[in-house]
Amino acid sequence: YAWLERLVARRASRVVFLTEAARRGFTERTQMADKGCVIYPGADPEKIPRLPYTKGETCSFAHFGTLAGSRNLDSFLQALGRLLETNPVWQTQVQVHLYGHLDNAMRGLIRQFPYPGMIIDHGRVSRQEALSAMVKSDVLLLVQNAGSVSAETIPSKLYEYAFTSRPILALIDENQELRSILRTQGHVVAEITAVADIQRGISGLVGHWQKSFAELEADSPFPYSVESGVHQLIETARQRGFTPQLEVSARQ
Repeated sequence: YAWLERLVARRASRVVFLTEAARRGFTERTQMADKGCVIYPGADPEKIPRLPYTKGETCSFAHFGTLAGSRNLDSFLQALGRLLETNPVWQTQVQVHLYGHLDNAMRGLIRQFPYPGMIIDHGRVSRQEALSAMVKSDVLLLVQNAGSVSAETIPSKLYEYAFTSRPILALIDENQELRSILRTQGHVVAEITAVADIQRGISGLVGHWQKSFAELEADSPFPYSVESGVHQLIETARQRGFTPQLEVSARQ
């Protein structure tokens, strides 16, 4: 990896990173000067189904994607379990929906959870089914891997989540950049091992759901789309003296 980084730093006219933390770390390791730029890849809002949100009889927390290894719901389930001890009525008011692959360790966590009936494993579903379920969910769960690279990465699922306009409960691993993006959009963030903070986050979101939960309050519209990323790539090339031969739209 070190050899490859030096090669890129020496030969590339411009280096694109998906986070500022990744750009900064690369620059420090390679003394790359001003070659690096950050472009958030975004998602295509046109792919998100235009389905109206309807509050159901239960507050549904939903996770989409693989749960395996250090990306798991251990801390979330601990926090939820503590809340259920003091709010037993939530057993019939809260559900956790999982869409995607679960490894054996994650399945073991579900079996050990004192209220396993609250957790619904949908398994793998089609992309369109997943997008529709996102829009209908009350709260979307975003979970980072725990590890050294987490500070320099942003889960790609964030961009799809953000365009659904549903609240996100994000469990992150020491990533201030991701924390800032989420909080600017009005979402709830906790460190992945901070069970007490996760507990407060769940409690606040369920309380919000009990009142109305119709709208997500954000400081500004979510700015990161595929189209904005494409425009930034084209502009970056032009700044280096290149004229793109073909300018493609986000939909293409």
